[in-house]
Amino acid sequence: MTAWVQQQGYSVNAKRVRRVWRQRGLMAVSPKPRLRQPDVGAQLSPYLLTGRTIDRSDHVWSTGITYVRLSPGFVYLVAMMDW
Repeated sequence: MTAWVQQQGYSVNAKRVRRVWRQRGLMAVSPKPRLRQPDVGAQLSPYLLTGRTIDRSDHVWSTGITYVRLSPGFVYLVAMMDW
């Protein structure tokens, strides 16, 4: 935001931008602390691989998904793993 305001021709620094955002009640959209903490009433799933020996291919699969920020938007990155 500081860079954008400076491009508009105003002489500001990051501290001033943060102060103005705080005064107006604005917040950046980002993960907050304790994001992975379960809610009080959340149902937890059991870990299904306890005691299982993974000794061949196509026995266990796992996936992961995340996103990468690019200038025009976001790209989702999906990984599939065969243990």
